[in-house]
Amino acid sequence: MQLAVKTSTERHLVEISVGPKKRRQCAALPNATKVAYLAVESFDHVRKIFAQARGNLGEILSAFEFIDAACAQTLADNLNLHPPIDPSPFALFIETHGSNIDHDQEKLENFVELVMENGLVIDGTVADDSSKISHLWGLRERMAEALQRDGYVYKVGFSYILYTNV
Repeated sequence: MQLAVKTSTERHLVEISVGPKKRRQCAALPNATKVAYLAVESFDHVRKIFAQARGNLGEILSAFEFIDAACAQTLADNLNLHPPIDPSPFALFIETHGSNIDHDQEKLENFVELVMENGLVIDGTVADDSSKISHLWGLRERMAEALQRDGYVYKVGFSYILYTNV
């Protein structure tokens, strides 16, 4: 019997009943985590990069989020937090999780190189160690705190299932 359990991170953990005692085991966490922070000129480019990320990163793509320049400026003004690259109209956080460190690193670097060559990305950086990843996600995670200092914060979150024709 298999049960799909959704965690607060929106990941599905699979519980498998094994043997007569029906012990429960969870799937192992991926051992290769990477984050790219990319500067983008327009929302149209954000959409195009998302489409390419789905195609090129596929099974290792675990998060794709963007912020606009006003939010990035609020981080700087209210919390003195600055992204590792120059300001731009939009910024992207792209996170990958996989099981093969070398393969996943190559896949993400090839993707970043592709979108830069296509003129969709102005600048970018890839973090592969835990302290750099934490710093980049800290920018995203503290966004609400920075905005709260200027007044009320209204958040709207959504998620959806992406289907592809097979």
